[in-house]
Amino acid sequence: MLWGIITLLVAFFLAPFARKTLPRLFLAGLYVVAAMFFLNELFEIESPLYYHFIPQTFALFDFSFVSDLLSMMFACLITGTGAFVMAYSAFYIDADEGPRFSTLISFFTLSMLGLVLSNNLLGFFIFWEFTTICSYFLICFDTTDDDARKSAWQALLITAFGGLCLLCGILILGGIGESYDLLQFRLPQDHPWMGPAMILIFLGVFTKSAQFPFHFWLPNASPAPAPATAFLHSATMVQAGVFLLFRLSPFLSSHPYWSAILVPVGLTTSLLAAFLVILEKDLKKILAYTTISALGLIVYMIGKNTPESYYVAFLWLIAHAFYKAPLFLLAGNIERYSGSRDVTTLAQLYPRMKGSLLVAFLGLFSLLGLPPTLSGAVKNVFFNFFGSTPTEFFSLIFIFSAAGSVGFTLLFIFLKNNDEPKIEGRFFDDEDDPALLWLPPLAALIIPFMIGIRFGAFSEFIRSNLGPSLGLDLSGVNTHADNHRLEIFSVLTIFFVSIFIASFGQQLRSIKLRMLTWNRAWDFCFDFFLRSAKFIFAKIQNQRIELYVLASFAFLIFLLALIPGVEFAIPLLSLNLPLVTPFEIALMVSVIFAALMALRAETNLSALIVLGVVGFGIAYFYLINAAPDLALAQFLVETLILLLVVLTFKDLPKAKYVHSRNEQRGLFLVISMIVGLFAGTLTFLASSGLRPKTLTRYFGEKSVGLAHGRNVVDVIVTDFRGFDTLGEIVILAAAAVGVASLLKKRKAKKEILS
Repeated sequence: MLWGIITLLVAFFLAPFARKTLPRLFLAGLYVVAAMFFLNELFEIESPLYYHFIPQTFALFDFSFVSDLLSMMFACLITGTGAFVMAYSAFYIDADEGPRFSTLISFFTLSMLGLVLSNNLLGFFIFWEFTTICSYFLICFDTTDDDARKSAWQALLITAFGGLCLLCGILILGGIGESYDLLQFRLPQDHPWMGPAMILIFLGVFTKSAQFPFHFWLPNASPAPAPATAFLHSATMVQAGVFLLFRLSPFLSSHPYWSAILVPVGLTTSLLAAFLVILEKDLKKILAYTTISALGLIVYMIGKNTPESYYVAFLWLIAHAFYKAPLFLLAGNIERYSGSRDVTTLAQLYPRMKGSLLVAFLGLFSLLGLPPTLSGAVKNVFFNFFGSTPTEFFSLIFIFSAAGSVGFTLLFIFLKNNDEPKIEGRFFDDEDDPALLWLPPLAALIIPFMIGIRFGAFSEFIRSNLGPSLGLDLSGVNTHADNHRLEIFSVLTIFFVSIFIASFGQQLRSIKLRMLTWNRAWDFCFDFFLRSAKFIFAKIQNQRIELYVLASFAFLIFLLALIPGVEFAIPLLSLNLPLVTPFEIALMVSVIFAALMALRAETNLSALIVLGVVGFGIAYFYLINAAPDLALAQFLVETLILLLVVLTFKDLPKAKYVHSRNEQRGLFLVISMIVGLFAGTLTFLASSGLRPKTLTRYFGEKSVGLAHGRNVVDVIVTDFRGFDTLGEIVILAAAAVGVASLLKKRKAKKEILS
């Protein structure tokens, strides 16, 4: 596994320099080498192996990888499909855009590998979001296309919303299971937060894998280049949600929500997408709907929650990935030649696209599920296990027939005659259907034929190794279909129904179903959200700083009121207060007097001086109460603020303070007193020892052992809260860059005016 990752890292660092065809083919060769490494480890799997890259003393974020059938099979699919896509893009993507496309694909490949190999849920989520970002840039790869930018924005919003839900679900599961490491997960199924956590995780899965009601973003991603759609939206990224269901099934499948949600959502998605395939005209969108239908069927099988259903779902996932990516590459060839993706206008492609016709013919075999393809063998197992009830049988017939009709549609647009002159493409002017554009999808389609011929050995390998990954006993699962009459009947039925749907598809596509226009619903909701946000922020962002402070204080009071044990009627006199010295009383009076003087300041300089007195007075409190490090930090901050503000006085406009009206002063005074009362109450509670000092004891005990530091404050900031500190530094750096940019722009504007 490690050598495969290193090989792809090399490909990633070389991608920005791969401008010409030969270097990009070399990148494809590196993908093949990485696939060989993962394939070799796949065949050597005996039990799941775990690789830890961060010491396990960091219990929450243990950056670890797992090697089992589930992760290695996905790794082989990702790198294998990536090899064909990279080879195809070497001739499909223009040389000027080649480095950018290769870099994005390489980064996406590494992100997907991190996703499928991660054993820690937090690490899994990081790679999950990386794939979302890569998808956005690949969908709007053509930055001049308005539709591409709109589709990319839609996909980003939907999948990012799902990612946020997934993060919340992961945090809840981590709190319940007391770890984010799947190896150490112990989830009590009767915990009251299990239900909300599962719903949040399912939302992340449904958005990523384009399940109802979030299915519409995937067909809208068709403006992406053909290699990108083949890689992201058929064989890898959209299967990330399904992968997560497989990975979490040992921990969540016993909960009632598992089947109650996945079964109806999966079946609804699969049937709806199969119906929309019949009504769609755009070739890429047709293939996208077949992807959604296949993923819905996988989610339905997982929701059935039986050993047979997991076995069949995993087989179907592999079969779908093998044949769908080549069909998207074929769609790219057709679009390059004809300049169109509208199947109602495409015709007479055969004379100049003979190689692509062969790809379409092999794709028809896979879409129909005919022997000896892998999809044909898996389809027979489908009907063997799940074709017993009439509802299930006819649902499967309709789903497979709708997919098969796509294959016949591809043949029809190659072979049918059209009296109107065809649109000449800009790519095939010198050569009829270049072999380097149909050989990669043809080679990819031959693989499922080879596996289908040896399906017995392949299915036995999957059955014997999938069980340990999912925590199931698959020894009793029959790997072959034994109902041959049902097999023959289903094949014939799907064959004739597919011909019927494809033959009358043009008439069916003329039907206008406004109730199914999900894009209109999305546009309405998005516009409503923007208008609402504009209205609300127009009321909030009113450029009155006193109202901003008032709102902040009011929200602070609300948060403090939620703390258990904090009440207004706390008998403060009964607390064991420390002895106060006369110096401390004088210092406190000085600070209070300076704060009151700040309210009456008439100039910037006077306000700055009295506020400095407040800051230095608080620093002295730190100093006399055995906190010299805090006092030093306070002295430095106050000194720097004084110097910086004084230096900026020369650029500030001369302004006189305008004090608030009497009624506003009263309101501000009441709010300030309430905030002060709450803050003082919490301070007295903390100093009187009424609260258990668990954090103090924990940090005091762990600072030396874990972080090798004796200054507890420094250890907290740099180690225990290292990510928080890093985030604060990033925010301050971003703010500094923004301020510098504004000042530079202002200076440039002055120079222009002068």
